[in-house]
Amino acid sequence: LKIAVNDGGRSVGKDEKGLLWPPSAPKARSASNTIGINVTPTNVPDIITAFNSFATDEDSELTINGISIKEPTGQAPRNATITFETSRGIIKVKSNVPGGVVTSQAIVGNGTKKVTLDGSIAKINATLADASAITYRGDSNFSGNDSLNITVNNGIKTDTKKIVIAVKSINDPPQITVAEALTVGNFSITKPEAVNLIKSWLIDKEKSYSRPYNMEPIYKYTTGEYFERVEGTVRWLRRNNAEYKYQQPSVEASGQFFTRGNQVIIDVRVNENNTLYRRGGIDWSSSGPSTGLHRFNLQVDRGIWKIANSQKIGQ
Repeated sequence: LKIAVNDGGRSVGKDEKGLLWPPSAPKARSASNTIGINVTPTNVPDIITAFNSFATDEDSELTINGISIKEPTGQAPRNATITFETSRGIIKVKSNVPGGVVTSQAIVGNGTKKVTLDGSIAKINATLADASAITYRGDSNFSGNDSLNITVNNGIKTDTKKIVIAVKSINDPPQITVAEALTVGNFSITKPEAVNLIKSWLIDKEKSYSRPYNMEPIYKYTTGEYFERVEGTVRWLRRNNAEYKYQQPSVEASGQFFTRGNQVIIDVRVNENNTLYRRGGIDWSSSGPSTGLHRFNLQVDRGIWKIANSQKIGQ
């Protein structure tokens, strides 16, 4: 700040008597001085320093270093929150760096897609300074570009930084998968084969449960107690001038797959949607979607695996 003062000089009148000395006395005089003012900025964010990009191979762990946080000059130290977030991988932060952020409460979500650190900038920087403090691993079999988004918030202002991570595709060695098979006597069946048998029956049973009530699917897919049950359903439909119509079902293995005596037991999740037409109209009390966990008993009949029983065991 510069301050200047000027006295404007002095005017001498004609009637003024006496000696004026020095002759330059009437002239204007000025004086100035400069005062230095230091303005300290407020509400300035902490600044993230990091590399712009990294590269790694598919299904490999990448160490990310070179990250640091700079506090604004002249401001009192304060705690901050730094967040690491990615969309196609997981982030792990080393939690035992001496002088760094070490408590479980201060590192949240470690080993997930979003990890948060809370603490002083000094402790955060101590963690980040460790050569193996931050690691990234892409999702299984992922290749392409991902990004590590870093955010630091000191409670007043926020700074962000984006690091591009290029994940290089690699050729996986071929793998041979052998389906689990169970054997009863001289007959074996795999889990996919058992699921396919059940699904085929659920698709074809509409032919038996609707006019003209074709019994062929029942003979093909069922035996024993289950045969008697579905045959009874057909008799009821005929007697009541009714029929079922079905949308495409879904069947997925979900649970146990084992043998008991001369049967193979499998748990599957079944989703169906049926409509019961009765005497020219829809019976809404017996129509609509259904889902649940079912246990099917499979048994060999004349050399062919068939459904011998079933029951619903869960939602």
